[in-house]
Amino acid sequence: MVVPTRAHDELPADPGLLKRVVQENRWALGPFGRPGCPGAYAEVERPGRFTVCDRLTTTAATHQTAEDAVAATLKRVATTLADDPA
Repeated sequence: MVVPTRAHDELPADPGLLKRVVQENRWALGPFGRPGCPGAYAEVERPGRFTVCDRLTTTAATHQTAEDAVAATLKRVATTLADDPA
């Protein structure tokens, strides 16, 4: 497990690291403000199972802005919910 604020090997502890990451990675989300978004985000193209040693591939985001990415995600979720009779 990696805890970014703790020392690792030759890297010293840095309790302010996550604050700086959030300050440098803010997304303009319209009415939702500009929250910090540390981390890696992805959308699943094909649901399914994978196991140890399976190959996973990634591609660069095709969305031009964070707003476009959020809008596309909300549209996908709404479509999924509309298709689910439960």
